Amino acid sequence: MKEEYLPLAENFVFEEEGQISGFISLVGKHVCALFVAPEMQGRGIGRALLEYAKTLKGRLSLKVYRENESAFHFYEKCGFVATGEEIDEYTGCAQILMEWK
Repeated sequence: MKEEYLPLAENFVFEEEGQISGFISLVGKHVCALFVAPEMQGRGIGRALLEYAKTLKGRLSLKVYRENESAFHFYEKCGFVATGEEIDEYTGCAQILMEWK
């Protein structure tokens, strides 16, 4: 992530009262990373970052590990739909491809 995606990505940080709570990284219209500090989860930060990305790009795609059910359901609640599945070449884990249009 640090060496491959972040240098190529547009990165947006969610900051509140001087504290960084999360960030989203986009390469084109693809969400490469969405992270929210564990203690800040459930407060709408991830949704706010996604909504900001939607306003910038108009369309988004992402991949989520099939085993990460909570993340999959989060993206569904944010309007993403599953469009396919593939195996991550680095981990061998199944990933669900999702899009928001």
